[in-house]
Amino acid sequence: TDNFSGMISYFADCIQKGTAPLADGAEGLSDVAVMIAIRLAGKERAFQTVPQLPPFQTYDASMVRSFPPAREKLLV
Repeated sequence: TDNFSGMISYFADCIQKGTAPLADGAEGLSDVAVMIAIRLAGKERAFQTVPQLPPFQTYDASMVRSFPPAREKLLV
């Protein structure tokens, strides 16, 4: 599943239209905080506390972008 094509397309649309994206840096920071806590929990074999971050805008249907599956896969 390609989760990024739709997000990148939505973000590009926001840039072209001069509108602020609904998913902003606060949401990204929240994702990173959770990933760090998961990594530390595995490394230390102990529960981790995720810091409370400010709430962010929820998603809506205007953000959805769909693309057909790619025929060729890019190998990096």
